[in-house]
Amino acid sequence: MINKAWTVVLIILMAVGCTQGEKTNNMETLLKVGKHTLSLAEFNDAFELSQMISEQSQTSDPGYRQMARLQFLRQLLEEMTILSQAEELNLAISDQELEKELNKIRKDYPDNSFDEIFLKKAISYDKWKEKIRKRLLVGKVIQADLIRNISVTAEEIKSYYYEYKETFNRPEMVRIHQILLPTKNQAKKVLAEIKKGASFQDMARAHSTSPDKDKGGDLGFIAKEILPEDLDRTIFKLKKGKVSRVVKSDYGYHLFLVTEKKPASQPDLSQLTKTIKKRIKEEKLEQAYGPWLANLRSRHNVKINERLLE
Repeated sequence: MINKAWTVVLIILMAVGCTQGEKTNNMETLLKVGKHTLSLAEFNDAFELSQMISEQSQTSDPGYRQMARLQFLRQLLEEMTILSQAEELNLAISDQELEKELNKIRKDYPDNSFDEIFLKKAISYDKWKEKIRKRLLVGKVIQADLIRNISVTAEEIKSYYYEYKETFNRPEMVRIHQILLPTKNQAKKVLAEIKKGASFQDMARAHSTSPDKDKGGDLGFIAKEILPEDLDRTIFKLKKGKVSRVVKSDYGYHLFLVTEKKPASQPDLSQLTKTIKKRIKEEKLEQAYGPWLANLRSRHNVKINERLLE
């Protein structure tokens, strides 16, 4: 939801399996949260894995590496603390909730590329799945124990609106489709076909070199002064449904079609109530997260063996 509070929520492969109430193979305990412990060996393995997964550049600088280790330790500490609170609140993630989240993740990967990631990285799918379960559980704890207790009044929303009213101004916008070609001659030929009645979107799919070609060249809504001056001037002079002349840029030669126009406007309070409420709630969450986590740490008896960090 916001940076500090959701840093932990968005960690997918950070946490490692924590033993309950014992030190396996006499490994020294680095971190203890309630009845859960994390040995130095387990931490080192998890840190190296996180570096490999994130593909962070390796460095021999001992200062940088130590800073990265401390940051990783803080992330593990937060997660272990929040998961201990999950036990106290009797919260868990069901198999149905987990499978729903896994399906959402899979949808972002075409064909078999999702499964190939595990082969390429040599990562156990079952272990990864359990870490997704932990991530979801952290989010459920934050929602149940912190976010649910944050309220926003109508007066707060009204006050926020009038204080930041100008920031909600919406600039003039147009929805455009484009065809990008490498030469001016090619662009002129395509333009001639469009003038004869060919569909702009079909010509984009067939001839454009831009990544948006599969969507018929649809770039969505563009605000004024976002694109380079020549392109911006051309686009915002076009009438709805009209095709531009050939326009040159550093990328090649463009043709544009304007399909929708939105004039500049300033939304009233009723249109922004949900947006403002969300912003205020996020700000309150930002302020409340630190004290909330500090309270959990004190209640769950967090201990760190600082000697092992030296």
